[in-house]
Amino acid sequence: MSDAKKVEELQLRVQRLTAELDKKDPFVNEQVLYTVRFFTGVPLLENAQWNPPETHGFLSDALPPKTEPELVVQQGRDYYVNEIKLALFPLQAGKLAIGPAMIQCKVREEMGVDPFASDFFSRIFSQGLMISRPRELKTRSLQIAVKSLPELGKPEGFSGAVGRYTISAEIDRRELKSGEAISLTVTVEGEGNLKALGELRLPEIEGLRAYDTVSSLNLATGPQGLRGSKTFKTVLTPRSSGELEIPAIPFHYFDPTTKRY
Repeated sequence: MSDAKKVEELQLRVQRLTAELDKKDPFVNEQVLYTVRFFTGVPLLENAQWNPPETHGFLSDALPPKTEPELVVQQGRDYYVNEIKLALFPLQAGKLAIGPAMIQCKVREEMGVDPFASDFFSRIFSQGLMISRPRELKTRSLQIAVKSLPELGKPEGFSGAVGRYTISAEIDRRELKSGEAISLTVTVEGEGNLKALGELRLPEIEGLRAYDTVSSLNLATGPQGLRGSKTFKTVLTPRSSGELEIPAIPFHYFDPTTKRY
């Protein structure tokens, strides 16, 4: 087999690298899943080296890869497919580019034997021997058109949260003695860029004094992207006796599915 034919056969058997987005026209700060798939049809000599793409204009979070590669059949050949995912959050409207991702690896290839070699023993003992061939694969660059958040219906106090969220609140006690304090815990939970959530603004609470709020972030990553919760804790002390009421606490966000605040 000629060297050119061997290289062509190796390229068919070795691997491909593809990249795709689950959205092509997201809103600013909307979560976009970027998926790279690595197809390989021959054994690798060592773990492949992953070089993520340039993502200027985005916040980026790596998502956990699949624990086991998936076996697929394409063009009559078996391939093992590994997936790498990133959660991307565009920071500005307009056209943004995602650069190529790259994987570097080494594959096994049978050592070529010259059937006309004068050394008989060299021809015999070199048959079946394997050599290491380095490979470098790149995905194509991707373009994305990011939409501005609508001005129509934007509520006062909107801080830029995009996704799907819920909010809940609780206090640690309902009866107080003079000089005691209560702890108010507010939790915002959902899917989206929780890192971008600002501090929560409490409404004026008549009869109660609020101290500085302390927040904490709890993030979880999965195949469907980034989700989690942000918790805000505030200590309150009464200014007067009697029944006191904590009013409803608002939280504004934009839902890109319904395209509404």
